[in-house]
Amino acid sequence: MDIVKKIRAKAEDWRKTHPGMSSPWDAHSLDKQDPKDKTIWLNPGNQQHLNCGWMTAEDLQDWLDGKPGRVIKSQEHWDELLFMCKSGMACLIGYDLEYFNLFPTEYLLHPGQRLQDGETIRVGTGLPSKLMLAAKKYEYPKMNPVLIRMVEGHTKWMVRDYFRSQVSQGVDPYDLRTSRNLDEEIYGFFYCLQVQGCGPRTGYCNTPAVRENFSWWKDLLKREALWELWIEKGLAYEPWVKNKKSLFSRIEGRDD
Repeated sequence: MDIVKKIRAKAEDWRKTHPGMSSPWDAHSLDKQDPKDKTIWLNPGNQQHLNCGWMTAEDLQDWLDGKPGRVIKSQEHWDELLFMCKSGMACLIGYDLEYFNLFPTEYLLHPGQRLQDGETIRVGTGLPSKLMLAAKKYEYPKMNPVLIRMVEGHTKWMVRDYFRSQVSQGVDPYDLRTSRNLDEEIYGFFYCLQVQGCGPRTGYCNTPAVRENFSWWKDLLKREALWELWIEKGLAYEPWVKNKKSLFSRIEGRDD
């Protein structure tokens, strides 16, 4: 069918524009034809947003044109898929949205020290001493709500400061990645927390609610910092900003 060739060409054009990404028209199977009714068996990629099944040429044309129908589940699904296929980080952010606390950024400065940050002057809050006081405030658990807020705020500051410098040098905001030096700085920050007895504890069953899975938490905060930068620059997917969740969220058992 000509429509199959058109879909494959459309997918290839998307990948040329967005290197390394899947396209909204990717398919695991699009070549098995039923000789009786001329339908095509479609097993698409991105099946959180697209349906599989025996499709007519008209069904496939709707998919090619981005029209909801038998392939595209809804306009909302299609819009979300287009955004996700722009950037690999968009997919990861979509999975993590409901875990983001979105606490304000904290700056690692001495109390009263001032720092010019773009158009804003930041005043130091004495974060190192505050962290230890927060850790000692509770005997158990050490990773208490006050400490979590401070750790998240400071980690995001490190990441966002680096990302902003990269954007100022012309890096596409959708292609931002942390550097090895930054990753080592974040690792050292969390290692200091660990040796202070803040976690993780051997044999502890880590969950996102308590933020004691340090490996997971560090990666989460990198993505949250990137998400906040996208919001700041008007590049974020608006329904995710509004709803704080994606259509394909893997979190179960939460109220809408």
